[in-house]
Amino acid sequence: MTAFKHALWVTLAALLLVALPRMAAALDCQGTMPLPDDVRVVPPATEVPQELARFSGAWSGAWRDARGVDTQCNALVIEEVHANGFLRVVYSVGASPRMGSGTPYVARTTARLADGVLRFVLPTALRSALAYRFDGDELAGTFDAGGSVRLHHLSDAAELAALRCVQPSSPTPAAPPGGARDRLTASELSGSATPDGAVHNDYFMPIGAATPARHTLRGIVNVAAGSLSGRRDGCAIVPRRTPAFSVTVFTEGEHLVPVARGDILADTIILGPGRVWSEAGDGGLSRGSFPFTMVNALTNSAHNGLATFVFDDAHVSAVRVQVAQETAPWSEVDLWGRLHFTYTPGPIADEAAARAAFAEELRRQKPVRPWSTLGQSAALDAFDGDAAPAEISANGMVVDGVLYLRGCHTRQGPYPYCGAMRHGVFSVTKSAAGAIALLRLAQKYGDAVLDEKLVDYLPPGLAHAGWNNVTFGNLLDMATGIGDEGRERDDTIYADENRPKMVRWVRLKSAREKILGALDYGTYPWGPGAVLRYNSTQTFLLAVAMDAYLKRREGPGVHLWDMVQREVLQPIGIANAPMLHTIEADGSRGIPLLGYDVGPRDPALLRDRARRRRLRVRSAGSLRMVPGTPYCRWLRAVMRLPPTG
Repeated sequence: MTAFKHALWVTLAALLLVALPRMAAALDCQGTMPLPDDVRVVPPATEVPQELARFSGAWSGAWRDARGVDTQCNALVIEEVHANGFLRVVYSVGASPRMGSGTPYVARTTARLADGVLRFVLPTALRSALAYRFDGDELAGTFDAGGSVRLHHLSDAAELAALRCVQPSSPTPAAPPGGARDRLTASELSGSATPDGAVHNDYFMPIGAATPARHTLRGIVNVAAGSLSGRRDGCAIVPRRTPAFSVTVFTEGEHLVPVARGDILADTIILGPGRVWSEAGDGGLSRGSFPFTMVNALTNSAHNGLATFVFDDAHVSAVRVQVAQETAPWSEVDLWGRLHFTYTPGPIADEAAARAAFAEELRRQKPVRPWSTLGQSAALDAFDGDAAPAEISANGMVVDGVLYLRGCHTRQGPYPYCGAMRHGVFSVTKSAAGAIALLRLAQKYGDAVLDEKLVDYLPPGLAHAGWNNVTFGNLLDMATGIGDEGRERDDTIYADENRPKMVRWVRLKSAREKILGALDYGTYPWGPGAVLRYNSTQTFLLAVAMDAYLKRREGPGVHLWDMVQREVLQPIGIANAPMLHTIEADGSRGIPLLGYDVGPRDPALLRDRARRRRLRVRSAGSLRMVPGTPYCRWLRAVMRLPPTG
């Protein structure tokens, strides 16, 4: 071989080595991205300059990592181009196993062209910035979190439509009234086939003529780690992993009862009571179902699901699960799958107490009646205001101690365990948890606790000087004089909330990480006690301080949220109130977040039960909060307190 040929082959081999990974990494983006039903391209008007008009149309390609490997499908639709430099755009990406982004995403927003670069910010908490410019006939894009993309122009609407995920019908068909079960049969639950999609929620409840369960459960159920398939807007997501956990269960009549109803199992699962029954087509087996909530321990998103299985006295089948409702607009997904269960019958620790506690829980439940029993009126017809039905998780009204339930809604029909549906909540948690915890400490140890200094309950040297005079009361009021944005007194009270800094803080796990992140805000010119600035990180600092205060008073083995449950909530009949905590690497007990949580929050229920038990958390005279704050107004309304100066 001549030297020239040898050099040629070496060069070709090198080029192939570079090209092959890119070829192997090429993504097929057909049917992978969500797009609005009304997406359309409006031809630019004649007065629009050519440098703007050339952006008009639909573009597609894939985001690439630093090695040039395609990682995530991307579509950009420039719907409208205006002569003033503003553009209406639709941005869409598919799921990406390669970069760990599990959920497809689409947003419609406004972009602006300046100096030849089209720029826009995604309408998310992180406010991620994107920029696109022409490189030849293609659009070259960059993302502030890293990566690059090249988009080619689509020739017609058919090419754009081919990128769209196929949206399945929702909800899926309900079970035929009075008919035999045709989905989630006993043979299906006992088999090994992988589910291919969600089913109507009706199939998780009795179908046809149901009779009492033939068998009982009493022992420990072990759930193996697994994964759930899913879709968002018809687009496949990266499967969601589920943790392994164990739970003690028993049956009581028609009820299926997990003992650990007040716990967040494996930091991600909350179980609720279900029911058991028998159906003629189950071959002599009994059947059970129960509600559960998948929790994100960092962001407080709550995905409400259902599970069902068949069983006898010694064995349980695999369990079929699905999720079709959530309070997490950034992660609206349908999930489904099959998880492996093992059951060990046996005695239950403190069984009599567990059964008595559940009986008391049933006794204290608020009466529930259908919404229709309220009759008809214009006011009732307008009860939901202008909220879109798909945006309503649950709705109802309490009248004279009776809950008139309008519905608990999911994409697969009504949720059959409405009382167990949980919701990610922020502001109410600060009052129903943070305020009550502080008021209980004041009740036990005196009003002076409100004036305790935060820095006296933190490790030395962590806080800057701006924190020196911030009290427990200031933290509850969010009138600390600490913050970065909104530096004018009349700026929005939400200047720092949901900004990128706070979003990064939410993702921190351990108490120390969260403390350092929360203390990292700057100082306002007005000092503590003067101006409200809503910031969820400050309620967490209050939790840190209160937990340390309680430990000094009662010993290192006590925990703040245990005290609240034992001394405030349980005496008024609120038996199970799980709370998100920090996640510690060594598995030790974390600090309750108190600023946000997942759970049913019923201020009327809290007030009514407190009144019936004559429980006074605090006297009105000690509520020295900043007048006019949302928390002061809410707490006064809930506790029926008079205004304070």
